[in-house]
Amino acid sequence: MCDKYGLYVLNEANIESHGLGAALQSPYDYHIANDPDWENAHLDRIKRMYGRDKNHPSVIIWSLGNEAGDGVNFEKCYAWLKQMDSRPVQYEQADNKDHTDIVCPMYSTIDEIENYALQSDVYRPLILCEYAHAMGNSVGNLRDYWNIIEKYPVLQGGFIWDWIDQGIQSVHEDGSSYFAYGGDLEKPGTRNDNNFCINGLVSPDRQPNPHIHEVKKIYQYITVGKGSDPSEYTIYNQFFFSNLDKYEIIVSHLLNGKEISNETIEHLDIEPRSAKTIRIHLPQIDEGDQYINFTFRLKEDDGILKKGHIVASEQFQIRSEKRNAKLAHTTGTIYITDTKNGWIIQANERLFYFDKNKGVFTRMSLKDKDFIIEGPLPDFWRVPTDNDYGANMPVTHGVWKEQGENAILKDVQADTVAGVVFINVHRRLENVFGDLLTTYSINSEGSLLVENILYFDPNRKSVNIPRVGTFFKINPEFDHVQWYGRGPHENYIDRRESAFMGIWNSSIGDLYYPYIRPQENGYRTDVKSLFLSDGHHRMKFESANTFCFQGQYFEHEDYGYSEKKEPRHQFDMKKRDYLVLNIDYGQMGVGGDNSWGATTHIKYQLLRREYRWSYSLELSKEK
Repeated sequence: MCDKYGLYVLNEANIESHGLGAALQSPYDYHIANDPDWENAHLDRIKRMYGRDKNHPSVIIWSLGNEAGDGVNFEKCYAWLKQMDSRPVQYEQADNKDHTDIVCPMYSTIDEIENYALQSDVYRPLILCEYAHAMGNSVGNLRDYWNIIEKYPVLQGGFIWDWIDQGIQSVHEDGSSYFAYGGDLEKPGTRNDNNFCINGLVSPDRQPNPHIHEVKKIYQYITVGKGSDPSEYTIYNQFFFSNLDKYEIIVSHLLNGKEISNETIEHLDIEPRSAKTIRIHLPQIDEGDQYINFTFRLKEDDGILKKGHIVASEQFQIRSEKRNAKLAHTTGTIYITDTKNGWIIQANERLFYFDKNKGVFTRMSLKDKDFIIEGPLPDFWRVPTDNDYGANMPVTHGVWKEQGENAILKDVQADTVAGVVFINVHRRLENVFGDLLTTYSINSEGSLLVENILYFDPNRKSVNIPRVGTFFKINPEFDHVQWYGRGPHENYIDRRESAFMGIWNSSIGDLYYPYIRPQENGYRTDVKSLFLSDGHHRMKFESANTFCFQGQYFEHEDYGYSEKKEPRHQFDMKKRDYLVLNIDYGQMGVGGDNSWGATTHIKYQLLRREYRWSYSLELSKEK
């Protein structure tokens, strides 16, 4: 019998009438895949599929369906197809049973697929029918999957879900265009999946989302290995059928992020599944950071791909130079003036206003030009991604939301030693049992060094940290950005293999990526120096180690934190009249195993431990 929704209901009486009593222990074991009354329906669907597609040369594997349960009816469909055709048959819900030629699970973890490969009786390949859920800012740790897939021949890849964000182009009442998703176009109260189908590598208008760069890099079929000699490299052709003779290599040598020389290798006669070692010319330079870039591009048009199209790339660091972390010794004069609320420090036409009641600079300027409106302020929160919401991060890690703003100012001291002004600030992070110590040092040239130490009480527990960093509010005229670090596209600790070290330029507006549902975006990692300019003045941030940065016109609260994931669209985002710049130790990874519970892998989390990070800031006129 059927219930009011038309669903078949089985009870003890009709279990017996179907002759299923021995096979099923309770009514809850019932599924139409095991019901003889549904056998013909299952077979009819498979027969019609086979009849329609049997002569298509692009069909190389038959599928019994998707997420349709499993049972004897699928076993009979498998047997029928195998009797009719020699091509492999796969069915995800068959798991590891006999009626699938490919084990094809959904969203299995890296450990799970490796465990499969390590079994002694494995005789079928494993291909993930869905993995690396690309919802919003996602596709983290893809390299980790492929390290394991490439390690075991029985692991043969997977299918990223999904190719395209499934949004509908619409017009807002203010005239702006946007992509609608679940809940936007239906009548109020209509069941929907919210933005769950906004989960693609490209947007609805086929523009690439940032994470597609990582997919292209990791999926490339040409790789490069470094030899024992610094000038020796091995090119691996991982194609199964194509020689590499239709590509050329551009080999570039970078010094401190700038290209100083390049050469072109035009003849790459490397057969499929083979390799060849080449030697390249290396300039004899014994200073600075040095990188070698390999870029493989088409020599002529090839189908829809045009001459010059880049099919693969690789970067190697061949020399690293540590930077000076100390504040330069100067002999000029520096002045510090006491005020009612703090101090004014004057050095070489630069003014620094510090509020001792808040423990923060409220202005930094050069002559009459304001650079910094406020900051740096501590920041331990990141705007949640779709994956974060799926893992309940706003709740489990919510204690960190207001830790920067609500930190208890325990002590502020200022002193002048040997011509340098030191301001020491101690903040207590009571709710997470931690302390933040910050020392600001200003020399007579007007250079500022910021040194931070974050540490925690022993034997007290607190959750991992979404972000360890600081942020500034900056004059909005400083909207041109240049950085030496990973780029040009956004990158995160678990999604940065495609972002090469180099010198990159952008506007603040272009750093921001407008995900269809607003969320964390626009991060850059492994940064060694950063410049912001208004065309006449500039500020320079630099670190002995690398740092991460993010620049935008929004603060965290502009994104909202509700379980309804407000705001819903970019037209809900209202720009501030100042720039918000993060200078961070780092941020947790974006994850990507799935968007309904999987957390960021632990090696990409910021665990509860001591953190030290520092950077310098210089204000100057453009040369």
